[in-house]
Amino acid sequence: MRMATLVALAAAGTASAQITNGSFETGTLTGWTAGGTGRVQVISATGVNPSITPFDGSYFAVLSTGPGNAGGSATSLDGQGGSNDYDLATLQQTFTLTTAPAGLQVAVMFLTSEGDQGAAFDDLFDVTINEAPLFRHSVLKNVTGASPWPDFGPYDNTQYLFTAPGPIQNTQIRGGAGNGRTEWYSTCVTLATPGNYTLRFRVADQGDATFDSALAVDAVAVPACTPQTAQVTVSAGWTVELKGGGLEARPTQSREVAAGENPPSYVFISSGNLTGDNPGAVEQVYFWSGGTLQRLTAASGGSFSHPAVTSNGRFVVFASNANLTGGNTDGNWEIFRVDRTTLTTVQVTSTTAPCQNRFPVVAGDGTGTPVVFVSNCGHGTFTNPDGNDEIVAWNGTTFAGTSTSSCQNYAPSVSRSTGQFVAFVSTCNIGGTNPDGNPEIYRWDRTANTFQAITTTSGAIFNDTPAISASGAAIAFISNGNFAGGNGDGGYELFFWPSGTIRQLSAGPATEAYIMARLTDDGAWAVGERLDFLSGTFTARYFATATSNQPGVGMAAAPTPLAPTVSRNGAVLYAAWQSDQNPLGSNADGNYEIFRYGPATGPPRYLLCAAPNAAIPDNSPTGVTSTVSAPAGWGVVTDVDVWLLITHPRVGDLNAFLTSPAGTTRQLMNRLTNGSGGCQGDNVDAMLDDEATGNVQVQCGNLPAVSGFFYPFQALSAFDGQTSPGTWQLRVEDRANGQTGTLERWCLALTVQ
Repeated sequence: MRMATLVALAAAGTASAQITNGSFETGTLTGWTAGGTGRVQVISATGVNPSITPFDGSYFAVLSTGPGNAGGSATSLDGQGGSNDYDLATLQQTFTLTTAPAGLQVAVMFLTSEGDQGAAFDDLFDVTINEAPLFRHSVLKNVTGASPWPDFGPYDNTQYLFTAPGPIQNTQIRGGAGNGRTEWYSTCVTLATPGNYTLRFRVADQGDATFDSALAVDAVAVPACTPQTAQVTVSAGWTVELKGGGLEARPTQSREVAAGENPPSYVFISSGNLTGDNPGAVEQVYFWSGGTLQRLTAASGGSFSHPAVTSNGRFVVFASNANLTGGNTDGNWEIFRVDRTTLTTVQVTSTTAPCQNRFPVVAGDGTGTPVVFVSNCGHGTFTNPDGNDEIVAWNGTTFAGTSTSSCQNYAPSVSRSTGQFVAFVSTCNIGGTNPDGNPEIYRWDRTANTFQAITTTSGAIFNDTPAISASGAAIAFISNGNFAGGNGDGGYELFFWPSGTIRQLSAGPATEAYIMARLTDDGAWAVGERLDFLSGTFTARYFATATSNQPGVGMAAAPTPLAPTVSRNGAVLYAAWQSDQNPLGSNADGNYEIFRYGPATGPPRYLLCAAPNAAIPDNSPTGVTSTVSAPAGWGVVTDVDVWLLITHPRVGDLNAFLTSPAGTTRQLMNRLTNGSGGCQGDNVDAMLDDEATGNVQVQCGNLPAVSGFFYPFQALSAFDGQTSPGTWQLRVEDRANGQTGTLERWCLALTVQ
């Protein structure tokens, strides 16, 4: 979990709390307190040039690090280089929640001038609730930024100048590659318990006080978070082509949608004139985020298939026979990649008919590699003399893949965090594991170049459409096999492999069949496309992967949802699909359009916090302990995250452990860095989360030494499947002489089923 890690997830109830002026429709900061440099202002769409449409209503708030050097004391938000953050502006409001649970909605947009600058200039922002981080992000750039906070972007490369009179007037956001603004990003979280809450927004320059960044805020509301279905595309008309000696008329359509997760975004193919610059109804690839569409290709003809996108929405890949870069004059089916930060298109493959390249997927938020695809061609040193369908991976310079003959490999899915693992279907006898040639699910470890058979079946058993988690540790797929003893009728069901035993997720009659599986990056949710043989209709249903044999939950207002995709951002589940139906009254012509559904609340996610403010004994294995208690009725654990706030002048002295009510203990930190105890930085303010991409064991900044989202020394997934009620204990040790510190606060975020 990322964005909404420190709140409870439950059905939002009626709340008596009310955010004052949450959409800033007074045109002022009434109800809010500005701090830091005080460079905070409410503006309308025309208060900036070019104008920016508010998320809702007529106004939104902007926290700015400018114009220019805004002054104020230097500080360090993320622990990199000591006091190296400047021009800090803050905005906050305290409210009282008397009835819980209640949903909290926040919409943000980040603007920056630092996307094309060096690593040291990694401007950043955060959003906290009672100091616990909901968002912590820095600039997405081509180089690895200095901040350990996760990147946020991409940007539209446009220059912005704030013109409205007030504290932020003349703040300038530089244009060019990597600069500009993101789209609006909206998230919903649910507060579980009554009490006082302080919601705080912050933005700061990192490394300099020259180039500006800004955080836009809108639509802050309690209660909020109602699941919704929306139509993403609206197209009309027909395309008329001369084909086969006659005229062929085809309706414009939008199809094959794939999802990014951070921020929620979609990429798809459409022949519609969606952005006003495709009047010829030529197929193009489009990107949607925050309500804004962007055309990524400028094809004059040809066709496209199977778009895919990195988790952060930066890199988009697809197959096409169009000549997009001048390198495909023969019109062969090739793989292309678009970098949305630099607006550059790369032709990954260069081959000639009759061989083809299809079904690409992509990993690597910062690099856009590997790109994995199906090909019966040879590529450089990767030869394919028999022209078999192989799974091929491009690492940016070279190609590697499977080497088989007289069989098929297809349907790849790549682990999007690192690209190390690829799941795919094969009828090949890879490593002697499939002598009968059944379609089986395999996992390729690209680092070790080894192949693991996830399924080993025989007879009339078919396994298909694997979807792999971002870490590569979990795979969802569909099958008519009876892996867990719950599919005796041989129906096509949705299954889940979490690094071990296969679990059956869905349970339905033989008159229904799941024909497609999709999985969120964290592996917590799967979506299946279900065909009802009796009615001939399709439905999309989502499943918590921690539970077996479920009916699943149907997506709202979703008749005949074809080829659904799913993503999860923090505590919010999103889905999208294509459909020719008219659920919202805006698709009367029956063209295929893209629909989306979100947010859908997941299983209950509770926040338990303690503020012991307790001294950590010097060089003592006993350390200091603090506990929180989960009440009866909370159910089985499906995910655990821990937030730590510790003051200590040398964090390399520290160990931290979490123990569940069942007595299971996992070590969160081990004498940073890497167990040596050598880190002499001060303080810890960090979220420990199995789904994070950074390793806490290699962190050592300063003020605080550890800040951001990191995976712990030992995986918290060991708690999954345990009952949550009872006492959870945190223990923090100091294991070296001479320095002492304090366990100030900590929070346990429990997702339960």
